[in-house]
This record gives sequence, structure tokens and C-alpha cells, in this order.
Amino acid sequence: MEKYDYKQHVTNDLYNYFMNDMSEEDRFWLANSTNNDDYEWWFDKLREDDVITGLASGSYTMSKSQAEENLLYNWDLAKDAYLDLFLDSSYDVLDKGPELLDTWVRYYVYPECFDTALDRLRKTLNK
Repeated sequence: MEKYDYKQHVTNDLYNYFMNDMSEEDRFWLANSTNNDDYEWWFDKLREDDVITGLASGSYTMSKSQAEENLLYNWDLAKDAYLDLFLDSSYDVLDKGPELLDTWVRYYVYPECFDTALDRLRKTLNK
């Protein structure tokens, strides 16, 4: 079984959203805006979208076994996400099961992936 690459998958989900689910006007606006408020609006909107992180429902995969498979070989990344997001919290994501942990790993890598996907969008539009 191959290791699931969270960063690659989240980046691809974001890029596909930009290309397939945004209007041409919104794509252009996001790619060319120098206003940090524009960036933050899209960043926040998509971070909580089920098709990107699964945060809205608590499950990106909608499948316990798929979430477990995604987490396989990703324990270091899951640990980093857990320690970064829940260190000072009484909320125990580990009690909630693999689907929520998988979602939080996606949430954890999201900022880097958003910037990577946005750079890819800019390159695509400037061709």
C-alpha cells in the first residue's frame, strides 16, 4: 500500500476547486488580487469546505476505512497536527476516530497547500 500524500491531495483538491468550481471572474480576482482581505476571505471559505478539508462535517472521506488508510504511514504528520492544533485543548480528537483525525491532518497542511495551489493557478492563468 502506498503512503497517502496529504499535501499533494489537498493541493490538488484546491487547484481543482479553483479551476472547476470558481467562476472565471473569481479565479482571476483571487490570482491577481494584492488585497490581503481577498486572500483571507477565500482562504477561510475553502478551509472549512467539505470538498477540501472535511471540516464542516468532520469527515473528508465519509468512510472510516478510507480515513484509516489515509492515515497509514502518516503517524508523524498526524502527531504534528494533533500537537499543533490540540495541545492546549481539552478536546480529544483521538477519541472521535480516524475520520476526524484525517480531517484535521488535512486542515493542518491546508495553509501550505493553499499557497501552492494559488501559485499553480497563477502560473496557469499567465500562460
